[in-house]
Amino acid sequence: MKRKTKTILFSISGIVILIAIPFIFIFALIYFTFPDLSSQYGMTTISVDGKQLYFKRETRGLNYDTIVLSPNNNYCSEYNPETDFRFPTLDTIIYYKVNDDVLHLITSTAIPPKNFPVEVEIQEVKEPGEWFRHKRKA
Repeated sequence: MKRKTKTILFSISGIVILIAIPFIFIFALIYFTFPDLSSQYGMTTISVDGKQLYFKRETRGLNYDTIVLSPNNNYCSEYNPETDFRFPTLDTIIYYKVNDDVLHLITSTAIPPKNFPVEVEIQEVKEPGEWFRHKRKA
């Protein structure tokens, strides 16, 4: 009778293991392959004419990526159309240069604010070949 009990216990534990392995595999596959979709933030400071300006970037999900140039140093604050430049495209490239207290921006898309604390000159680049010319000059 003892031998039959051991055989049944080994059979039951074997079945449990065989059932558990696919669930563990599926859990690991789901856990380690899905991308992190939470919001992520970054900020860089530049100084123009003695004033601090902040390039702030927010990404979230698979297709949201925005860059804002703002005089506000709070990186969690929302975009303010009154005071912030917005660069709304996913593939935004921004070159900037400060010359004679003027901020020069070279980018493909820029939404200027109504009021900004420093003078800004924007050059929009639409053709891919134009980027190479600007990159060589920098």
